[in-house]
Amino acid sequence: MSKVILQLLVAFVLSSAAVPSYASDDSYEVDKGDKGDEDDKDDKDDKDDKDDKDDKDDKDDEDDKDSSNDRSATNFNCVEAGANGINGKLYTKTTAQSFNFDVIALRDATQVETDFANLIDHNIKFELVDASIGSCTSYPVISSQHINFTAGDAGRKTSNIISSSGAYRYVKCRITDAAVVGCSTDSFAIRPTRFRAVTSNMNNISLGTGITAKAGRDFFTITASTGVAGYSGTPKINSTLHDHNNSAQVNKLSGVFASADKNIGAAAGSHFKYDEVGLVKFAANDIYDDSFTSVDQAGGDCIVGSFTNTPVGGKVGCNFAYHSTLTIGRFIPDHFDVLLNAPEFSTANTTFTYLGQPVRYTISPVATLMAKNAVGGTTKNYTGSYWKINPIHASYGITPIYTEASHALMVIDASAPAVMDNGEGRGTLNFSDTSSNILALAKSTLTAPFDAEIALSFTLVDTDGVEVANVNGLPQTNPVVFGAPSAGNGIGFSGTKEQRWGRIALANAYGSELMPLSVPLYTEYYDGRNFIKNLADNSTVINLATQLSLNNGSTTKAGNQAITIGTTGSTTATLTNSPFSGGDAGLAFSTANAYGYVDLSLLNTIDSWLLFDWNANGVHDDLPTARVNFGLYKGNNKQIYFREVY
Repeated sequence: MSKVILQLLVAFVLSSAAVPSYASDDSYEVDKGDKGDEDDKDDKDDKDDKDDKDDKDDKDDEDDKDSSNDRSATNFNCVEAGANGINGKLYTKTTAQSFNFDVIALRDATQVETDFANLIDHNIKFELVDASIGSCTSYPVISSQHINFTAGDAGRKTSNIISSSGAYRYVKCRITDAAVVGCSTDSFAIRPTRFRAVTSNMNNISLGTGITAKAGRDFFTITASTGVAGYSGTPKINSTLHDHNNSAQVNKLSGVFASADKNIGAAAGSHFKYDEVGLVKFAANDIYDDSFTSVDQAGGDCIVGSFTNTPVGGKVGCNFAYHSTLTIGRFIPDHFDVLLNAPEFSTANTTFTYLGQPVRYTISPVATLMAKNAVGGTTKNYTGSYWKINPIHASYGITPIYTEASHALMVIDASAPAVMDNGEGRGTLNFSDTSSNILALAKSTLTAPFDAEIALSFTLVDTDGVEVANVNGLPQTNPVVFGAPSAGNGIGFSGTKEQRWGRIALANAYGSELMPLSVPLYTEYYDGRNFIKNLADNSTVINLATQLSLNNGSTTKAGNQAITIGTTGSTTATLTNSPFSGGDAGLAFSTANAYGYVDLSLLNTIDSWLLFDWNANGVHDDLPTARVNFGLYKGNNKQIYFREVY
């Protein structure tokens, strides 16, 4: 057609060139020499007409051929074998599966081209592609094969067997035929069958030495490996695990995995923490992935919540997991919280205590211990073989230490406390009892009365090195202290805290042999200037049989026995006050009925806190002595002048 137009255009140009200019008489003459040109034009027109006819015949032949042309597809899809070719699905596969799909030639978005390849076979390219990046034509190829479509396939043909050793989140089919490239409308995942290995640096599951982690504080690692390249998912851990007693521990393990390294198919987490003590047991499927197949889950293209690798109705489980058990540990408390009771000493003499006199507890010190994790929760598994407080341990034993604000102490009972594991992460330390002497304030230089401010401290560290962090609800580390050695802050006393520097005194006695004779035996204390009678002493006891010795110059007798006076008399000692009353023993001797004397000596079985430096040698280790004279009169102490008359 274009050729005819061109010829007509040329003729028009030539004819225009032959037209003469108009003359003044409005007439013109055609040049006779142009006749040959007209003949040429006629010949040319005849030829053009013939060419036009030939072109028309060619077009008619092509039209006849199009009406019976081989049918092509406008697009392609792939679906599960036997599924609807338009909206059929692709199901999750595993790296252990072999599978195939039906490839569908489409006439349009809603119809299968059943006449596809009706005259000519089509050898299409069928590919699995990674649809996580790019677009249909640029998706990276996972696997490829060719499928030959024939007229008898009616636009639907099953692919050859496919498998993939790699894992992929989003996979599509891509079909290429000549200029048509189409991708499946549905996507699917290819997942690993399981985690092949799970490891942790918390691999000390014995009770011996080795790595430990503090509950709720120390981070540890867990690595889960599929051994499958391409896996880039994020494993999860069941919220309910079990401890070494097989008791459920809910939400006690925290931390997350990082996304897996797709080059090796392994995911690691380095910030896991566990809030309890002991061991953690992972059952089969406790470490799992339920999100790698998310592309298939909403549409039901895998079995939600299932771990099966065997197709059920063509579908496998959406999840995969570590199929073995795993135990990790050992976990220890982060710290101890301690609650202290209010112990109390017994005031030895109701309202005071002599320096050097032992005291006991009326209320023994008790420390209640609670094993805690880093956020303050009680680690209830800190019990039994996981209880690690040992007061008599060579390195981590507990020794009570007593101190007083300004005076030295003589500690009588510094034995380790009795420990009690009460279960549930709690226990007690009991220091001494109420029947044992605990301590006394050292008696040295003369001292005026003062209040004793005594504190008891101890260091609590278990054999794993766990220490104290809080005492009575307040932050405090070791040492733990009952009371404080400062004014008004020491451990209480049942009466008063007053301490008195005391002694026992014995004085000579003179009197008639015909009457009973009283002998001064009493206690005193130093008031800061002088010794005065201790009127508050109603506690001191003297045993005549064992603590008083009598001697008449030739015979020694126990204090409770009669002793000869002179040649015909005798006397016997008695005590009116036992214990003392108002500081006085009420010592007296019966009528002797003869002249003579008896020497009195208190024995060393007397209370040591009542000794004094009677011999002035600088050491307070003496007991007083005295003589009782019968038939002599001492005289009045208030005499101004006395003279014996010869």
